Amino acid sequence: MKGAMLYKKHYSILQNMMMDRVCDSVSGGEYINLSKDTKYVEKELDKVDADYLFVWYFKNDIEKLKPLSRLEIPIIMTSDDPWGRLFNSDYKKQVDYHGVDGIVLQTKNTKSAFEEYLNGTHNFLWLPWGINPDIMKDYNMEKIWNFTISGKFSRYKYRRDLHNIFSKKNGYHRIPRILPPHRSWSDYAIDINKSKISLGGCSQSDSTLYYNNHFVGETFAKTLEIPACNTCMINTDFADREVLGFKDGVNFIQFNNIKECIQKIDYYLNDIDELKRITENGYNLVQSNYTVNKQINKLMEQIRDIYE
Repeated sequence: MKGAMLYKKHYSILQNMMMDRVCDSVSGGEYINLSKDTKYVEKELDKVDADYLFVWYFKNDIEKLKPLSRLEIPIIMTSDDPWGRLFNSDYKKQVDYHGVDGIVLQTKNTKSAFEEYLNGTHNFLWLPWGINPDIMKDYNMEKIWNFTISGKFSRYKYRRDLHNIFSKKNGYHRIPRILPPHRSWSDYAIDINKSKISLGGCSQSDSTLYYNNHFVGETFAKTLEIPACNTCMINTDFADREVLGFKDGVNFIQFNNIKECIQKIDYYLNDIDELKRITENGYNLVQSNYTVNKQINKLMEQIRDIYE
């Protein structure tokens, strides 16, 4: 079974890592780059000889194309960030316009929300984040920081509030929001590895957690990156927590509010043996199950099951 891939170069590093691996898997070489001129893309699409077309969703590019349904093969499209899709009509318009059959969910938990939003019959596939074990790993660094926070603060109140509180404490470090090409991913991973506890991808706000009563809290990349670097993750509840195998007090630490977060950080810093146990369990969970290659292989199994 042969697929073709419609994607875009020069996107985020993490997305490109997933894209490149999907490209290697879905096709024998039919990769059409959406960064090219629209006329070029259309010409390449007319040459497609495949059993299905896998499309990475970039609204500004694909809305310029003629309906992909003209290829008369299943069209499979990513959905990625549910907050950027479910709360306006743009994504649905492109799904309907191009006759998309398969929807790739970044968060399995959002299936019921997308079913209602799209108001149609679609095949749903699941492609969560994966880690590159050559970068996100245990560097055996000395644990010099008790608690760290990475990521932007703009829409993430928990991060801002915790930063303001812990910046007055010893042993806290704000991991720089500097990414390639200015700072390598390995430098970022090493900073996490130097931490005893690091804050995961906390939810933005209550207003974005539900779509018509469907819970749509995202699973961020750092949810996997932190334990992959042999550091204990502390986080609010998150989508796909159970299906991914995360359990509070077993392989990560869960909190419900700022007060509880501070209490749990203090508790586990005073019980290093227990903290090491949770950290090791989280490391083994991610490194054994959630590498990029394993995630893509699982996606390809789903595609074969549905479309062969």
